[in-house]
Amino acid sequence: MTQTALPNLCRKTTDLLFSRPRVLVQFLDACLRLDSRQQILNILQQDSALAVRVLQAASSSSCEPLSAELPLSSAVERLSGDALAAIGLRAAGRYLEERPGLPQSRFRQSLWFYSRAAGITARCLAEAVSYPRIEEAQLAGMLHNIGMQLLFAHDSSNYHEKVYHPTSSPQICRYEEKAYGCDHLQLAEELVGNWRLESFLADALRFLHHPQVQGSSGLIRLLQLTHAVCSSPAHLSREALELAKRHFDLSPSAMQDIFNWVERHYRGFSEYSGDTDQLRHEELEAARQLEQLSFLLAERQAHLARIGNCENLDQLLSEGRSLLLQKLAGRELIFLLADAQKGLLCGMAVPGQSQLVSDLRVPIDPDFSLTARCLLEDGVHDSAAVENSDISVVDQTLLRLVASPRFACLPLVSGSQLGVAVVGLDDAQNIEAFAASETLVFCQAIGRRLKNSSFSEELPGSAGKEKTDLRRVAHEINNPLAILGNYLQVLRQQQGNTDVLAAMEREIQRASEIVGYYSRQQDQSPLPASLVDVGALIESVLASLKPTILQPRQIEVVTACERMQPISSNSIVLRQILINLVKNAAEALPTGGRIELHSRELIEGDGKRQVEIVVADNGPGIASHLLDHLFSPVTSTKGSGHAGLGLNIVHNMASDIGARVSCQSSAEHGTSFRIVLSRQGGEKQTFAMKRCSHE
Repeated sequence: MTQTALPNLCRKTTDLLFSRPRVLVQFLDACLRLDSRQQILNILQQDSALAVRVLQAASSSSCEPLSAELPLSSAVERLSGDALAAIGLRAAGRYLEERPGLPQSRFRQSLWFYSRAAGITARCLAEAVSYPRIEEAQLAGMLHNIGMQLLFAHDSSNYHEKVYHPTSSPQICRYEEKAYGCDHLQLAEELVGNWRLESFLADALRFLHHPQVQGSSGLIRLLQLTHAVCSSPAHLSREALELAKRHFDLSPSAMQDIFNWVERHYRGFSEYSGDTDQLRHEELEAARQLEQLSFLLAERQAHLARIGNCENLDQLLSEGRSLLLQKLAGRELIFLLADAQKGLLCGMAVPGQSQLVSDLRVPIDPDFSLTARCLLEDGVHDSAAVENSDISVVDQTLLRLVASPRFACLPLVSGSQLGVAVVGLDDAQNIEAFAASETLVFCQAIGRRLKNSSFSEELPGSAGKEKTDLRRVAHEINNPLAILGNYLQVLRQQQGNTDVLAAMEREIQRASEIVGYYSRQQDQSPLPASLVDVGALIESVLASLKPTILQPRQIEVVTACERMQPISSNSIVLRQILINLVKNAAEALPTGGRIELHSRELIEGDGKRQVEIVVADNGPGIASHLLDHLFSPVTSTKGSGHAGLGLNIVHNMASDIGARVSCQSSAEHGTSFRIVLSRQGGEKQTFAMKRCSHE
């Protein structure tokens, strides 16, 4: 085979790669449940063939290169949920269509084992030797035998008979060169080269067995050591000890410690042990689950296509009602959609239903109704599970409207809580059917259409419905604010404590500016922008919070602000974002806690300039189950700190000025909010640091 034939072989056999069925089941299930991108990434890092499919699709979907530091993460972020599901369906189809013999199954299991073990080993070694690109190193380990997987996919009938060990070696390369015209390392190099990564990943794979790599990239040396460790995964070989010393100056005892650490990570799974019955049972069970999950994903796409033709909200809800009633054999179905602004679930009557449904306004509070509990807890709830004496008035009303002795609540979810479907049931009906994946597929389809609909102004709480209310509220709030300002002027003349009075006056003025800002936003007027000195703005925010929040709680505040040119942004909104985040952090901290504010200028790979502001605290952190929906309109973090005016409002204000806000939190390291603003021009940057402490 000539060198020019390599790209064709890569393209042809990539779709033929075999993924581990257990991982495929996890991946399809994650796609079905619309899991977070981080959860999907964790699954992909268990299977190199599936990861390759994702990387291939992401790199070919855009001219922009993937991140060299986070190649797989950036690939997952680039692809839509539908695209990821399609990749999983193709991989499942490939597995289901192939019925290999027992020798091929054993060899395939071994390929998967060594790929995953090498990925874990490379990640641990990268952390041990302080190699900065951890994800890149893990991917290199996973791909060390991807060329062998490609050749096995190309010639599964014969390849396993000639290759005696499913990990790379010079002897195997020589055999492949004679049999196929290329070896697996050439294939791996060609495959990775198609992804246009600014990385030495392709070189690391190509020179895996080269004897002279001193002075080369750390990734090349790290992958050689990874391969030496994985070639004998049960014990540390002499070759691995020699390479550890030569490449990274690691002593035998240090390398033994690293090996013990690595071995603990992949101890939970092992190469196929040789139990034929166990292997066949695993394959049959995986095939059954893959067929079921593939059907559910395909069914969801059919549902989306059916409701995708709806031209307005009434048609969508009517179609969704019809589909769910057919599926569940329910008596009646009512939709309640969330109005996050008012904290209500609003009844949505469809043609043919009682208009009393439209009068329903249920507070999003679990004490008021099962519907609110269903929305907040994201699970199916059955009214039959509640004692008759404990059924709320709202739920008794719902029982009458669905003309049934009981009802079940199903959440409408698509990344955030959108509403609830209430289905009337007979006493004898089995609730398990409502909690089944098939039913949730329908609800997800309706939720996705609601979230992505072109008729969003028809939804409860939409801007079109709220313009008049917001203008009236703005007018009513401005009146007492003006009166309070007048009284403060009188107090300032009579009292000596001018600092507190001045702070109160500034906060009243700020409240007035915020109300005015959102009132103007209703007419979609352009945002008023000005040049904002980020460092000065941070100091101003701290000064306003010092007498009322920071000093009484004895909060230590440390700032580290790079000197930089002002950025064009809306100072009122940016100030409010920072005030909310600092105030939330202070309220989450015990007395004597610490808050840090950092600002710096970033330069992306494409030369674009951005300004980063970080607000971090050493508090108890945010509960892990809240993080995925932290900025959701109905997420409550009460009891965990960081409630403030609401992180959803912070998120919306950031979006209004073209900024991005994200959060990291843990019990060990506290909570950190990161705001990133893009520069409009090319101002020069001055690299100077100003540090100060605010006690």
